[in-house]
Amino acid sequence: MKLFNKKIWVTALFAIGFMGTAISFAANGFSGQKGGMDYSWKAYPASAKKEDAILLVERTVPKAIRPNKEYTYEVKISNQSFYKLDQVLLTEIIPENFTLIKAFPAPTSRSKAIKWDLGMMAPGQVDVLTITGKATSPGRIVHRGQAELNCDLGSMTAIMEVVEPVLQFRVVSPAEIILGEDIPVKVQFRNGGNAPVVNAKLSHPLSRGLKTKAGKNSVYINIGNIQPNEIKSFDFVLNANNVGIYENKLVAKADDGVNASALMKVSVQQPKLKLTGTAPTKRFVGNVIKYTTKVVNTGSANAKNVICRMPLPKGVKFVSADEGGRVDKGAVEWKLGTLQPGEEKSITSRIIAEKIMVVHTSIKAQATGAKSVDRALVTNVAGIPAILLKMDDINDPVPVGETETYIINVENQGSLAATGIVVMCKLEESMEFVKSEGSVKSKVNGYTVTFEPIARIAPQAVAVLKVVVRAKKSGDVRFRVEINSNELTRPVREAESTNFYE
Repeated sequence: MKLFNKKIWVTALFAIGFMGTAISFAANGFSGQKGGMDYSWKAYPASAKKEDAILLVERTVPKAIRPNKEYTYEVKISNQSFYKLDQVLLTEIIPENFTLIKAFPAPTSRSKAIKWDLGMMAPGQVDVLTITGKATSPGRIVHRGQAELNCDLGSMTAIMEVVEPVLQFRVVSPAEIILGEDIPVKVQFRNGGNAPVVNAKLSHPLSRGLKTKAGKNSVYINIGNIQPNEIKSFDFVLNANNVGIYENKLVAKADDGVNASALMKVSVQQPKLKLTGTAPTKRFVGNVIKYTTKVVNTGSANAKNVICRMPLPKGVKFVSADEGGRVDKGAVEWKLGTLQPGEEKSITSRIIAEKIMVVHTSIKAQATGAKSVDRALVTNVAGIPAILLKMDDINDPVPVGETETYIINVENQGSLAATGIVVMCKLEESMEFVKSEGSVKSKVNGYTVTFEPIARIAPQAVAVLKVVVRAKKSGDVRFRVEINSNELTRPVREAESTNFYE
């Protein structure tokens, strides 16, 4: 319902002529010269100063023009209030001695007068109109205009709608995360209305098992005021203690009952690692020990940054590793990247034990969000004696009646000491035992010379024995040696040929 309908007219007259002066009308108006132009203004209400006017109309025209010379003058209308002004009309009367050429913006109608229906003017809105024409004869040209304003208090209903704030709220977070990883959350607030959202806050307790990066069980954000169309964003980080689906309906509240909500839903998953594989139970010193291990992701989420490590004990030497394994800080390390659920990867390494020992090591696997797992690897490294028998004769060939010396070298090429070594020499009938030399004594029984047992020959050590015989008759003879020890299951035999001649 309209309470009243009042039209206000603001009229200003302007006169220009050859060598003429501007004429001022209206008590609150002004007419004066600025450079080569004349300037006047008119305001509503009539008693208002220029700076206090609600509606201000200003005109700027040339001081003087020549007949049939095109010129342009300007009319500016300003809403200086804090309110909308509805149904603003502006009219310019066309003088009889003036020919209109064009007007901008295009008028709503034109005949003897030019009319612009400016409609609603927003607070602070300024419209500038230009009129171009020429004088048809000498004399004065009087430009007159009228501004018409319709103030209708019935439009206050529309003003009430303008001050309605609308709070919009959304949450951006990952749908799935791995246990142990940060959960980044972004909340955005937008004012979709035409009035400020005042004193907005987000305060919400978190689901059990969720905490902020600072260890708090709730989220609090002082959003403050949000202007129309303004967007405010805030970031925070959460952590989950356990696997599960976490749902939180976050609610933001502001003054005057304004509120908005958004759902944050995060599924927290966990990978699970499993190791399989065994170590050889026994190897000998110097043998390659090969370890083959499989790492499997048996969990429901990707296992990221999978790393396996196998320490190298003292006394072993690294040989090789596949899948990019390399030695780092005393251990073989594999960086396997990501294993999807159900995926497995096999890794192999090779080492050599340099002494008799029990090799105790293990494979340990770890990944982001997964519990680390390890598997022990134990190999018994034994030693073995390896007796090498070497013989040499000094005087070959040997005249009958002269002596020949046989040098016997008993070498342990193995990794374990040889014990109880017995050396037995067998002569032919053309030989006569003279004597023996060495670390142990010997005894003779017919054509057999047997040395007392050598208690121990260490790995890489050599025991040297000598037997001297005399050539009794000519011929191609053989001096034979047989060795036994506690570790040998079969004797080691060797023969040396010698030529006896007359």
